[in-house]
Amino acid sequence: MGLCWWHMSLSLCVLPALATSVERQYYPNLCYAKDPDPYLLTGTKTGYGPIANQDISELKEAACGSPVHVWFLARHGTRFPSSQAMGPMRNLLPKIQQQVVGNHLAGRGHLCPEDLARIKGWRFRVAPQEDKRLTKSGEEEMLGLGRRWAHRVPGLRAGNHSWIYTDTQRTRESARRFKEGLGCSTSLPPPEPNRKLLAFYNICKEYKKTIFQGKKTKKGFQDLFSSYELPGVRNMVGPINKRLGYRNKTLSVRSVKLMWDICRYEMSWYPEDTHDKFKSWPWCAVFTETEMKLLEDNEDLFYYYQDGYKYNITSAMTVELLKNLLDSAEGKENGESGKFFFGHSETFLPLLAQLGVAKDEPPLSIENMPENRLWRTSLIGGESSNFAMIVFDCGSERRLQFYLNERPTHVAGCPKGGCNSSDLINYYSKKANHDFGQVCKTDKNQEGASQWSRD
Repeated sequence: MGLCWWHMSLSLCVLPALATSVERQYYPNLCYAKDPDPYLLTGTKTGYGPIANQDISELKEAACGSPVHVWFLARHGTRFPSSQAMGPMRNLLPKIQQQVVGNHLAGRGHLCPEDLARIKGWRFRVAPQEDKRLTKSGEEEMLGLGRRWAHRVPGLRAGNHSWIYTDTQRTRESARRFKEGLGCSTSLPPPEPNRKLLAFYNICKEYKKTIFQGKKTKKGFQDLFSSYELPGVRNMVGPINKRLGYRNKTLSVRSVKLMWDICRYEMSWYPEDTHDKFKSWPWCAVFTETEMKLLEDNEDLFYYYQDGYKYNITSAMTVELLKNLLDSAEGKENGESGKFFFGHSETFLPLLAQLGVAKDEPPLSIENMPENRLWRTSLIGGESSNFAMIVFDCGSERRLQFYLNERPTHVAGCPKGGCNSSDLINYYSKKANHDFGQVCKTDKNQEGASQWSRD
């Protein structure tokens, strides 16, 4: 059956497939390559296409007219993997590919001929030099975002702007393409040197201490992350081995996650409107829709621990970014019509937690992952995810509206989606008075790189 999600006025419907995705395990005539409505939500690697809002109606406040300012934060667009993550894709996946083809030639396995042929024809063609660089699809995501916001706020392209991004190619080029879509010059200032603003996760000692729990080795990290892995992930390994025709050689959880990674990366690199999309996503045929959703759930819980509501320090370390947002709410934007920030999932999700967006009660855990939860990284934190505060000047008061991925949302302190700026400022006044160094127990000599880089 088809599924729809409503997330604080953010609605997304995934239409039903022909009742095939679960049954494909046992019926080779049912093919992923023939599924008219494949499951497109893959956690933080979800391409922005299925999430984008194409409604470009002009934004207005009844008693105030058009916006005078936009405060905007985006995660960078779709990117390539790190050179380290490319290693197994380049070296291990071809071995699995040969084994799967051989298994089916030997009469084992349950992939249909079309799916098997596409896996057989797959090649990994990303060069190591593309390490975490923005993809063509990521550029298009940002161009589209800029164009749609230019329509919603026609005065946005005029006046002065701030363009603030971290020192990476993917954020710089995301900012450039968004700016191009907005109709502005594509020149940019240098990257933001103050890491407390967008790269706080890299220098917050207390955050690293809390989420890593003293672990410093790769094995230590793996053991820690396994402690909040959903049991169903390991349970799916057996059926997947059977589906792919394994008898003596058994694929591990690591191999299953590798196949899911290449499935979702290629799904975001070659979006739905790409010609013959399934030829570009052959490894997705390995999974049933139920398994795709389980892996998505598992990633949601991981990011809930790492970047969400599990620990108070995660939201507290965003204090400098929060102060900047409140300055714009109060009218301290120095005459700029827009402030535009481009960061990472570790920037974006902690700010959502600071603002009370997508907060579940009771808290999520291995034992509590309801299907209708609010914390869905596919919907709130995928590639090119964005958050906007729209400011209206109403004379005696400034009015605020908030948008998550181009749809109205609400934040704590402004629960109805629109409120006076004074309401928001008063609600966050205590948190905004915190000092980053005291919150993070960090001094300038301790502002080193993160122990573990993800996004």
